[in-house]
Amino acid sequence: MTYVIQTKSTYYRKVYKQAIKTWNATGKFKFVAGSSKHHQVVLTTSTNTSQRGGEVAGNTTSYSNRAGYYTSAKVKLLTKNLQRNHYSETQRCKVAEHELGHVIGLNHSTNSHSVMLSTNRYNGITKADKNAVHQRYTTKVGKGTLN
Repeated sequence: MTYVIQTKSTYYRKVYKQAIKTWNATGKFKFVAGSSKHHQVVLTTSTNTSQRGGEVAGNTTSYSNRAGYYTSAKVKLLTKNLQRNHYSETQRCKVAEHELGHVIGLNHSTNSHSVMLSTNRYNGITKADKNAVHQRYTTKVGKGTLN
């Protein structure tokens, strides 16, 4: 999947690059740098704090075509919320990993160790997360369920 990082912040560019490197290292999914004209995913930042009173650290919006096929996504790390809640750089990378998990089709997990835990700021990508990606991309449509 191709991406572009659209933030002027070198700090958050570094955060996104680390999260991409971590996902790519799993061997389960590959993010590739695209160009400003040719990409599927935009990675950016926002100073928005309106969601759930400043608790939300990031969000992902996915877009589909009329047939329901994924076409693109936009990921935002909410910088004011991250600062207000004293997230370390490592924790911000975990949030970016979580949001990239949504980009590749993973839902929130109830596993307290999963990167996809909805309140995650400490967990990295686990074996369970890797298995979820594997299942997502090897299960035929209409077969099995995704959690």
